[in-house]
Amino acid sequence: MTEGDTDDLMAALSGLLDHVGELEAVMRSTARGATAEIDELRTVVLEVARRLDQLQPAPEPTSDPEPAPVPHAWVDVAEPDDWAVLGEWVDWLHRTYDLPLKVRVRPCWPAHRGVAEELAALRTSWQAAALAAGQATQPGDDLATWHERHLHPCLDRIRSRYAIADCEDGHTAPLSNRPTDTHLLRPVQNAAVRTPSDLIYRSPRG
Repeated sequence: MTEGDTDDLMAALSGLLDHVGELEAVMRSTARGATAEIDELRTVVLEVARRLDQLQPAPEPTSDPEPAPVPHAWVDVAEPDDWAVLGEWVDWLHRTYDLPLKVRVRPCWPAHRGVAEELAALRTSWQAAALAAGQATQPGDDLATWHERHLHPCLDRIRSRYAIADCEDGHTAPLSNRPTDTHLLRPVQNAAVRTPSDLIYRSPRG
């Protein structure tokens, strides 16, 4: 390599170094610009969030919590139309299932509160099963399960565990129930308010 070639190579290297320096300067300038834009965007976002907070309505003062719902028996809250619908459904049940006389619900069932409660629950479970079967996209066993677990066990209970079984020759008013003996109830109530320390087991002394 001649001295002239060496000079040319050094000149080329010097030019490359200058170009690298220019590139570094451009990159630093770009980075500073991006940082500035990010800072500006962050400021805008924070300002928008602050204004949104100002637009939100002030929280309403807390009110007393609503009382918990109290459960009621169907027979205590049913409207006249509810009784009519249940009566029509019981008649439909007899027609549809061709029940033998010994299994049919006797016509005086409205006068037996427990039986009416059972029938209302039975109809509710039938509605759920029938709707589920009607809306299913695949064959299911909702109604089969209702027949096995609800219909026949309910009819068996009504026939064997309620005073309506005595109404074979017409309605017989159920015997009035004897109220709870409050004299025996009061000691149990008093025992229920004992402190936890009273419930600690203590071994008897010898």
